[in-house]
Amino acid sequence: TVAGQAGVQWQVHTQTAPWLARLDDHAAISSGVARTIETCPPLGKAQSLLIRGLVEIPADGRYTFTLPAGATAVLRVHEATVIDAGFATAEQEATGEVLLSAGRHPFRLYWQHSAVAVRLELEGPSAARQSLPATMLSHDR
Repeated sequence: TVAGQAGVQWQVHTQTAPWLARLDDHAAISSGVARTIETCPPLGKAQSLLIRGLVEIPADGRYTFTLPAGATAVLRVHEATVIDAGFATAEQEATGEVLLSAGRHPFRLYWQHSAVAVRLELEGPSAARQSLPATMLSHDR
């Protein structure tokens, strides 16, 4: 695994607004660490999830992140918004491209309850499209 603690940090929040709120400053109703993004806990109705971590990028280049159709979610890498599907459920996959250098990059994934399971895929110069494996994920305490 990459440097730091293995896995990603997650927080579940109560979500009553019809859009996906910025959850960073809200009190969580539960929190923990998951091995991968897909192993974060399922959400109940009127709940949202904030996932924080670091992704280890193997080589410099252009990377494409993909969220599944049916997701209401926002992805930020560093402070840049890479995917913004936070106001309505996306009917198709939502994608965003970003130039990244090799190394660790902080990300935040905001996810609102929906019928779709939490998933984030990555594709890049030396990586075929795949869900982010545990070997690429870590977090700081």
